[in-house]
Amino acid sequence: MHIVLGKGDVDIPSREVLLAAVASMRPPASGWDVQFVDVQVTVDSDVEARAFMTVEVRSEDARAGERSLDAREARLTLVNQNGDWIVTTAESPQSLTRP
Repeated sequence: MHIVLGKGDVDIPSREVLLAAVASMRPPASGWDVQFVDVQVTVDSDVEARAFMTVEVRSEDARAGERSLDAREARLTLVNQNGDWIVTTAESPQSLTRP
């Protein structure tokens, strides 16, 4: 798995690095609301596919009482391994909105 955010601003080269980054995150007490919207999947063959979507992350700052939204386009490549579709790359080239 390989993840790139922005124009190379964040580059996560492996599953292990991703898991370490997620484990170190401290979400707000109210948590995050993550939604995948406008999802389009193109199956190129029996073993390869691509997915395009918008990822929206909503959260609330408990101290300020303000809600925030971060929406980003995402592109994924997938491979079929023994009947399971596995994400091999994920890219988010730019932020769509950041209030």
